[in-house]
Parts: sequence; C-alpha cells; structure tokens
Amino acid sequence: MSPDFLPLIFSLTPQQETVPPSPSPVTPNIDPEVKKAVRDLLRYGGYKPSGRGRPASESLLKAYEAERYPSIHPVVDYFNGLSLETGLPISVLDQDKLSGEWGFRLGQSGEVYTFNPSGQELKVEGLPVLADESGPTGSPVKDAQRTKVGPETSRYLVVVWGTSQLPDLNDRIETAVAERFQVKPLSRRE
Repeated sequence: MSPDFLPLIFSLTPQQETVPPSPSPVTPNIDPEVKKAVRDLLRYGGYKPSGRGRPASESLLKAYEAERYPSIHPVVDYFNGLSLETGLPISVLDQDKLSGEWGFRLGQSGEVYTFNPSGQELKVEGLPVLADESGPTGSPVKDAQRTKVGPETSRYLVVVWGTSQLPDLNDRIETAVAERFQVKPLSRRE
C-alpha cells in the first residue's frame, strides 16, 4: 500500500429511520489538489484511474452534474454527500456480508470483482482494496456487489479512502460522523 494511504474506518449500527439526511452539496466541485492526491493514491500500485475506473468521488460528481445523483439507502446517501463535499472516495459495506478477517492491500494480478447486479467486473490489479477471506470487496473506485448495503443491513463498515496529503479532509469527515452518529473511527493511521 502507498505510504500516503490514511484511511478512516467506522463501524456503524444506526437504525435507518434515525439516519440524518445526507448533506446537500452546494454546487459540489472537486478541488484539483484533492483530485490529484486521490489519483496519486490509486496510481501507487500501477492502477490507471480513468473512465469507468476513476475514483468513486469523481463518478458521484459526474452523476450529480448530469442530474443522475442516486438515492440508494439512507446511510449510503449520507456518505455519498460527504464524498461530494470533500472529494474523497468512501465505501459503505454491509459488515455482516464480510467473510472472516479483512484488511487493506493492493489488488493482485488478474483479480476482479463484480460490482453491480448485471455482473460487470472491475479489474483491481494494483488498486488499493479492502479484502476479506473471499477476496477484494471494496476500493476507492467501486465496491463489490457481494457486500453492498441493502434494506436488511444493520451493521455498516465505512471506509474513507484518505491520503496523508489531505489530512484536513479526514478531520472534517471524522468530526461530521462523530456529530451525526456519535462514533469514533475504529482505525486512523497517522
């Protein structure tokens, strides 16, 4: 992993009806410095962030600008709002769908995972990923279908794909999450 990788990891158990509304971005825009730092993080292992393989935060911004901004689930929507606000990619996974121990690593040669119901795959070679005993399941680009949040989800694993080049953004997200959900991160590497 890149020495600049500075994740924030949260474990949440909110009831859907108590999840605060997602922040309404006021004309979201990703600062060029943020875009460069996030893309540098993705490039560290040789991954090329472009097209459909761009950072999730850029995909959200593109959807917002095209007036296709999705409403998925209250918890996911909240963190999508934070991603638009900061420019950092954020994964929200169903914690109960993870298999055994999990951690971060670079995607290996030939590794892929399905990221949507239609079976499209993301090639993750060289990409920072969250992997469990079944393989990669989350990344700063797209998350695997097998651990996506659904109406039955009661425990959420949230990963902010932060970088030491932008520590103030992690601080902003940590403060916002603490205020909304009254939780501290499980992990914060300094």
